[in-house]
This record gives sequence, C-alpha cells and structure tokens, in this order.
Amino acid sequence: MLWLALLLASAAQAADWAWSLPPGFPVPVVPADNPMSASKVALGRRLFSEGRLAADGQLACVACHRPELAYTQGQPLPQGAAGQTLPFNAPTLANVAYLPAYGWASPTVTTLEAQMRTPLLGEHPVEMGLAGRESQVLALLRAEAGYARDFAAAFPDDAQPVSLDNLIRAIAAYERTLVSGRSAFDRYVFDAELKALTPAAKRGMGLFYSERLGCGECHAGLNFSGPVRAVGHELAQAVFVRGLRVPGLRNVALTAPYLHDGSLPTLRAVIDFYDRGGHQRPLRPLRLSAREKADLQAFLASLSDP
Repeated sequence: MLWLALLLASAAQAADWAWSLPPGFPVPVVPADNPMSASKVALGRRLFSEGRLAADGQLACVACHRPELAYTQGQPLPQGAAGQTLPFNAPTLANVAYLPAYGWASPTVTTLEAQMRTPLLGEHPVEMGLAGRESQVLALLRAEAGYARDFAAAFPDDAQPVSLDNLIRAIAAYERTLVSGRSAFDRYVFDAELKALTPAAKRGMGLFYSERLGCGECHAGLNFSGPVRAVGHELAQAVFVRGLRVPGLRNVALTAPYLHDGSLPTLRAVIDFYDRGGHQRPLRPLRLSAREKADLQAFLASLSDP
C-alpha cells in the first residue's frame, strides 16, 4: 500500500538523519525522491566547494555564497565562469529550506533541486557553465576514488551513483541544512530572553510592525521574506512584486549590498531609499526621524545570527 511505503521511507530517512533545529523552526519539507542522509549532506558540502564543476575550473557555489556573509557574495552582481555579469545580486542561502520558490524571478521553481539546474546548466547568461561538459565532469568524478566512494555511500541503491541528478540532489540536501535561527530576535521571541534586544531594537521592532510603516506586510514569516500564499494544503506560492521575489531580511546586516541589483551599499542607504518612498506603488514616503531610522536599523541588525 502507498501509505505504508511512504511511512517506511520516512522511518528510514529519520534513522539516517536527525534535524538539529532552533526553537520555533519546523522540520523542512523534503522531496520524496531526495530524502536526507548524513552521507548525502557530506557529499553535497564537498560539491558545494568543487570548482571543477565550472567551465573555468574554479567557480564553485561557495564563491557566490560565502558562509561568513550569510551565504551571499558581498558584491553587487556576480560574474559567471565565462565572465558574463549576472542580472541579480547573489541571494542568501541561509534558511532556503523554508522558501516556497527560488531565484529572484522564477515563481514556478519550487524546489532546490530544480533551482540548481540554473546555475549549473544555464546559458543565458552562463553561470557555472556545466552545460555540454556533463559527461566530462562526471567521468572526472567517477575516476576520483574519494568521490566514487562518497557518491556510492550517498546513493547506495543506484547502479550508477555518480550522475548529474545525484550531484544536484546532494547539493540540494546540503543547502537544506543551512538553517539560521539564533539571532538576538530569535532569542527574544522564542527563548523569552527579554534583554536580547536593545531598547533601540525594540523601538525599531515596533516601527517595523506598525501600520504606519507596514514593513511586516511584505517581510513576513519565518524568513521575513514575504507572506506565503496557501495553495490547497501546501505553502506553495511566494509573493513576487513586479515579477521579483520579496527578499528575506534574516542576517541582513551581513548581506550587503542590497536590492535585487545590489545597488544600495548599506542598510542605512536602504532605509533612506524607502523613507523617500522607494520606486514603486503602493509605497509612500515614510518621513522617519533620525532616531527612528537608527532604531529601525538596530532592529534589522538584531536579525543576524552570529
């Protein structure tokens, strides 16, 4: 029976992987065809730093998603392996397990596995430039004893474990483990640590959620990344504004520069930008005082997880 097969599969996954999650964070949804396992996550971590996947032999995923910058790059716009400038700022990967859609402008890309095909295989523009080189790169990985062993451990039921699909599954599994939830805000909300937020951050929090500013209307939910619209029984549709996904604000003090094009260099510049009304309706000038701007910035800084 289908329900029994699913139950057994879930039990097998639980035996090989235990989530270690912060208070208040639910267990992420994991695709049925890519269950979590320690060996798969370890392989994905290794592939995440593997420059040989790129056409230039150097541009690994970690080049654009640096852990110390909350898995962003620190540059306005990344360059692909062929030297082309990409159209969007590199988004954070922290808490990507909880996003209902991926990419800045791809509302129909709803799994990390599907998203990975764009940086690996996309040609307009070229990011990593794996397209056309798949057989060559897979042969290289099969010939390397360490990778052959790690793929076999991660995908023990596959006759040919070193495959493009499994490479993608491993990286996606690793990315799901990048959970960030121990910021001062989290300790204040989930641990009732009342002194975790400074008085300025508490005032900024009040402003953020006030009807006057309305920041929390777009930056809502666990990731401050926009409310998620329910489709049937699943959270399946993120909010997009003018065709672009609402960015999350977790770890925002670490992820400069800002906006989809990386055009604003500091948090204060972002606050000033929206204080003037931003660039789209229904936003309007906020007319913040100097103290209110400082308080709002203090609250945003409290969303960073050391």
